[in-house]
This record gives sequence, C-alpha cells and structure tokens, in this order.
Amino acid sequence: TDNTAVCWGNNDDGRADAPGGAFTTVSAGKGHSCGVRTDNTVACWGSNDDGRADAPGGAFTAVSAGLWHSCGVRTDNTVTCWGDNVSGEADAPGGAFNVVSAGSWYSCGVRTDNTAVCWGNNDDGRADAPGGAFTTVSASSRHSCGVRTDNIVTCWGSNDDGQADAPGGAFTAVSAGNRHSCGVRTDNTVACWGNHSAGRPSFGAVPVKSSALKGWIEENVVNYYMRNFGPDQPHWLRESWYGVPLELFDGTYNAMSGCGQYHRGGSNRSTIYLTTECHRAHRTILHEIAHHFTLNARTWDGDREKDLARWSLWLYLYDLGVPIVSPGQSHGHIGEIIAELMGQYTLGQYEYIDHVYSITGSSYANLDTRAVFHMDTLAVLNSVSTGEVPQWFFDTYTTDSTLATIDLDKLIADLRELSRNPYLPTFPGDELLLEAEYIADMFLCINAEGERVWQNPWADGECDTRRPSAYTLPAASAEQVDASWRDPLHIQ
Repeated sequence: TDNTAVCWGNNDDGRADAPGGAFTTVSAGKGHSCGVRTDNTVACWGSNDDGRADAPGGAFTAVSAGLWHSCGVRTDNTVTCWGDNVSGEADAPGGAFNVVSAGSWYSCGVRTDNTAVCWGNNDDGRADAPGGAFTTVSASSRHSCGVRTDNIVTCWGSNDDGQADAPGGAFTAVSAGNRHSCGVRTDNTVACWGNHSAGRPSFGAVPVKSSALKGWIEENVVNYYMRNFGPDQPHWLRESWYGVPLELFDGTYNAMSGCGQYHRGGSNRSTIYLTTECHRAHRTILHEIAHHFTLNARTWDGDREKDLARWSLWLYLYDLGVPIVSPGQSHGHIGEIIAELMGQYTLGQYEYIDHVYSITGSSYANLDTRAVFHMDTLAVLNSVSTGEVPQWFFDTYTTDSTLATIDLDKLIADLRELSRNPYLPTFPGDELLLEAEYIADMFLCINAEGERVWQNPWADGECDTRRPSAYTLPAASAEQVDASWRDPLHIQ
C-alpha cells in the first residue's frame, strides 16, 4: 500500500531484488522483472540477456515482462517492446493500445477499440487472436486468454492439458500460465483450468484402471503427436510405444515423488507409473516415454543406424557440456534433461532449448549465437525423433560425412564418459556396460580367434561373432563377465 515493490522466490541474476522507490504496477518474467514507477518511468531488474531489462525512456502506464523480451504501453497508448526479437515478438504494431502482454516469442495486446491482436511466433495458433471485443489479454508460453467485454473468457493456442478450455461464467481478469490458466470471477472467486500437476487446480482427473489409462494415452498422446506421420514413417513415439513392451500403472511405486516414474526392467518389460493427478499431463507422459526411448533395448527393432541416431542425442548434449552426473542444481543431469528435452520438443515447447543452453555456461550476449544454437539443436532433435543420424554426428565423429569413416577412438572415449551417468549401469571402475541396449554393442566384436576387437560395421561388415556384449573391454586382459540384468532402475 506504500507503493514499494517486493519480490520473493528464486533470485538468480537478481530477478527478485526489487529496487527502491514507488511503483504502480510490476510484472515478473522468466529471468527478469519490470515495473512502472509512480512517475511513469519503467525500471527492470534481473537478467539482461538480449537487453530484456534495458527499459527505454519515456512515460508508461503498463509493462509486461515475458520470456526473453518486455513490452510496455506508453502514456500516448503506443506499445514499445525491447529485448529478444527472434520471432518478431518485439515488433509491436502501430496504433493505440490499452493493454499489452509479453509471452514466449510472441506478444498480445488490446487496442483502444477493444480488439485483440498478437504478433510474433504463431506455433499452435497462440497468436491467432479471435475477433470480438476484449478488455484484457494474457500471453503465455503456448496459449493466450482474454476477457471479453461481456465478461466471458476466451482462450486460444495450445490446449494439450485443457489450458485453453475456459469455463463458463463471468470474469473480470484472467492469467495464462505455462500449462494452466486462472481467472477471477465477478463474484471474486478464482477458477483455474488445465494441468493439475504440482497442485495446480484440477481438470477433474479420477482414478482409472491401468488398461483404460494406457488406452487413453495411446489415443490422446501417442497417436495425437504422430498425427502428421504416416504408418510407415519412423517416429520415436511409435517405436517406444509399440516396440519394447511398456506397461502403465495407476498409482505410486516405491514412494515415488512427483507425477511419474519410469521403471526399466530390462529388454523384456518396462513400466511407467503415473500418479492420479497427473494422468492427463502430456508433458509428464512424454517425459517418461522418452526415458523408455533413450534407455531401453532394441528401440528401433535392431536397426543399427536408427539406434546410432538415438545415441547421437546423448553425445550431442554431452558435447554441449550438459552435466553427466547431477551437479546439485535444479536442472539435474543429462539423463533427466534428455527426457525433458525430447518431451518438450514433441510438445512444441522449444523454449526448453534455451534452458539447456543456459546450463552449459554459454552466454546469451550474442543473439546470433543463440539463434544458431536453436537451429542446431532442433536439427538434431528432428533427426533423432525420426531415426536419422543427425548431421552433427557426421561433423563430429567422421572424416568425410560417412558412417564408414567414424573415428571409433573418439566415439568410444566419449561413450565411456557418458557411462558415468547414473541411468547408464556400469561395472565397477566406471567401465562401459556393453549390453545389447547400448551402442558399444554395434562396434565391439569377437573375431574367429576369440579376440575382442573394435570394428566399424559400416566399413568392415558385421561382427564375426554375434552378441559380443557378454564382454567388457577395459583392458586387454579383461575376462568374460556376466552381463545379465542385475537390478531394475527406477527413474524419475
């Protein structure tokens, strides 16, 4: 009430260090915050990557902090945006506005004639503002919501978790979140809709039988995200869901935390456990299926090149500097990040790529560098998801962009480093476990004389003896070991 600003929660980059002085409004973005002072100037604090906190001079009535950019309404009702503009999100249109909202790579506003308009990235239709008269609008990561002049809420864009299924009734305000939305009704009660994980208000999930749950996921998740792929076109979800047996269970396992858990039980059976409140959380479901894809045996039905493509994603993230083991920070290790990246890529939530870039220690100071990173990472994901060895692998591990010229010394050395990840079981001494599940089985051969040798099948042909994975190769004197599955691995 004294017009001072106060922030709480994560304070990375000083995003919660509100400056002194008197404010009329404040807005919290991804890594920065902005506010309008009582003298109508704008102040921003926190991360200034891409200039998102470089508020321009002049007088403003409103401000909105988005993902990597910010926008404000000046006292003459024009809109000005600053910061990242990779998708045109900072190219505010002309005209007079009452409201502006900065989202993820796009922005929306309400003009003084009460029409809603959006600009920037239009994936999922997030920028396709409907016709009609609005009093306010809220732009989020992949969907938007607005309150019409008749107090009805309308949402548009992604609706994976029901976040755009606005309830009926009269509202005065609305806010679009990542995968859910909330609004204030005219009777001052709050209603929320969309994803319910982490305590967000429920979409009405009820306990169901495992068979019904699996059927629902197959229809509404697996088939939905493969809808643009023909029956003969490779897709990581198809191979994961219909390949190695994957079971679904309704409930918890071993006092699991969070929404879901993947239980890898070897090449014969694996299981996903989902808590009741997360049955319809597409992100959680895709994350757990991605564990199955990246960790289980014969995902591509023994197709050597497609399996190499799958392992290329592990190698790519390792090359970027993503931690192999957990560094004790919130982003975790490569085993979790690879599943989250695959899941969010399939959802179309490409902003997670920025998160991956940020944890590698890279700087966002150079916009061109970040744009190139986005394109390179999407190219790798596009290839891996359809079973193609990405160009990055050829550039990194071959001498003339053919699999016949793979540098096996470099490849095996990097795989041995990756084997330190807790999701990749090893023998004592951090030796790479050479089971059929793992890429080394493509290259370790037992020749006619019983010698263990590295061999490139694209250059030298198939191994003389199949199934060499009962052996490890830490040294020339290594003895045969039992490579049977030892303990199931429970993965969050």
